Amino acid sequence: MRKTICIGIAISSLMSGYGLSNKAAEANDIGAKTFLENSLEYQYHLEGSGAVSINAVELTGKKLTSEYSYTSGNEQRIGTNHLIQDSDGKYKGEWKTIADNGDIYQGSLWLRFNDDGTAFGNWTWDGMPNNYEIRIDKVAQNITDNRIYFTSLIYFKEDGSEVITEFQEKAKDLFDKYDLRLEKSFKIIQKGQIGSVENPIEQPNQIQIFSLPSMEAFQKYSKDDEYIELSKIRDAGLRKFNVILGSIENIDELKTPSKTPYDQRTYAVAFINFKENGKQGLVEFNKKGVESGLYEKYGMHLDEIITPKISKAVIGELDFETPQMILVFYLDDISKMPLYLNDPIYKDIAPLRDDGLKDYNFFIGKKQ
Repeated sequence: MRKTICIGIAISSLMSGYGLSNKAAEANDIGAKTFLENSLEYQYHLEGSGAVSINAVELTGKKLTSEYSYTSGNEQRIGTNHLIQDSDGKYKGEWKTIADNGDIYQGSLWLRFNDDGTAFGNWTWDGMPNNYEIRIDKVAQNITDNRIYFTSLIYFKEDGSEVITEFQEKAKDLFDKYDLRLEKSFKIIQKGQIGSVENPIEQPNQIQIFSLPSMEAFQKYSKDDEYIELSKIRDAGLRKFNVILGSIENIDELKTPSKTPYDQRTYAVAFINFKENGKQGLVEFNKKGVESGLYEKYGMHLDEIITPKISKAVIGELDFETPQMILVFYLDDISKMPLYLNDPIYKDIAPLRDDGLKDYNFFIGKKQ
C-alpha cells in the first residue's frame, strides 16, 4: 500500500526521551496506520533541512518506509527512510540522502506516533555530534498553528534550581495526557537591549516555552488533581514565576538550517514593543537579513516568533507589560557578533528595525 504526500519542513522543538507506557506503544501502532491511510492530511517538520517533499509512504507489517526529495542550496536531493517498530513502540531506523552532485548524507531516525497520526522524534547526521528534532503534524496545523504557547520566566529560590527538573520528570504521564510539549528551555546567562534604555525586566534563571493544543486543554490540565499536587514541588523552589500566553507565527521562509550542536549555540529571547506601524520594519529587516546572506554569513538564525495575548504572575509580581512580540533567535558563534554589527549590510538595514522600536529587551542563554 503506497501513498503520495507533500511535506513542508520547519525548525521546531519538542520534548523527547519520555518513557512509553503500553497505551502509548499501542498508540504508535495505531498512529502509523492512521498516518498512512490519511497521508495527504499530514506534513513533516524537520530541523535543519529546509523544504522536503515525501513522494511515497509504505507500511508493511512493522516496517515504515518513505521516499522524499528536496532542494538544499544548489543541490537537488533524494532519499529514503527505513524504520521498524521497536519493542518500545517507537519506529526506529536509518535515513539516506543522495545529492545530484554525488554527495551522500545519512544517519539514524526515530519517531513516536500519537494515535491521531501525528508524531515526533529525533534524527542524527553521521559525523555531527547532535540530535535534531522532527515531527509530523496535520497540514492544517502547519498553515495555522492553533496551539497555545506559554513563555515562562522562572526565578529560583536559593538551592531551588532542581525543582523544575523534578517536576517535569514526575509529570511525564500528565504531559502526555494533555499533549503538553516542552518546546524550548534556556538557562539565562545575561540580559541586554537594543537602544540606550537599560532592560528593566529582572533577569530570570530560566526561560521555558511550552505549548498545549488549546485553552480548553490548558484549563483541564491546570485543574487536574495530579497537576495540583505536582505543582507544589515546582512552586516550593521558586520565588517568582511569570507566564506569557500567546500564539505562534509561521516564519518558515525566514528560517535557515544550522549544523552547530545545540550546546554550542547561543540563544536569545527578545520581548519587543513597537511604535505605531513599527512591526513591519522588523519584518523587512529580517527578510533582508536572510535574502542578503547576512544571517548566513555570521550564523544568525531566526527560531520562533510568538504573538503574546496576556501575561500573568503565577508567583511573585509581574515587572513588565505584555510585549507585542516574543522573538527567539540563536547564533552559531557569538564571537562573530562584533563583525555582524559592523558589516555594511547590517548598518544599511538596521534602521528598518530600529526606527519602529519602542523597546527591545532580550535575554541570552544556552539551551538545556
